[in-house]
Amino acid sequence: PNQTLKTLPLGTDDEASIAADYTFGQITLAAAFAKNGGGVSNNDLTFVGAAYAFSDVGNVGLNFNDNGTFNTTTLYGNYKFGATTVGAYVTDSDVAAADTAFGLGASYDLGGATLAGSYQTNFGGTDFLDLGVNFSF
Repeated sequence: PNQTLKTLPLGTDDEASIAADYTFGQITLAAAFAKNGGGVSNNDLTFVGAAYAFSDVGNVGLNFNDNGTFNTTTLYGNYKFGATTVGAYVTDSDVAAADTAFGLGASYDLGGATLAGSYQTNFGGTDFLDLGVNFSF
């Protein structure tokens, strides 16, 4: 967690991780594992994902995350038409008290800048709206 220290603070441990992905045709598979994620002892994290590019402008995917405390499963998709890209996701947690989280967003390429916005609801049911401009130089 802090690469400048010779010894780690109490309660932290060395983090080690590995990730791999493979694309064949329109399908991409990915997996990752982190031991002591974030330097927290016994905080082991696992990710498995798959994506299918149904065209050169759209894809859908399914991800599974195990963070050691709870699991989440996420279904997502993106589609681009002209200068506009639309994306959405829905994710569910195995925590009984957690709601399903979801989001819908869009971006518009202005040529050198991108206008983007989204609406999201988190696991606690809190709604978020955002709007922004990203400039590329």
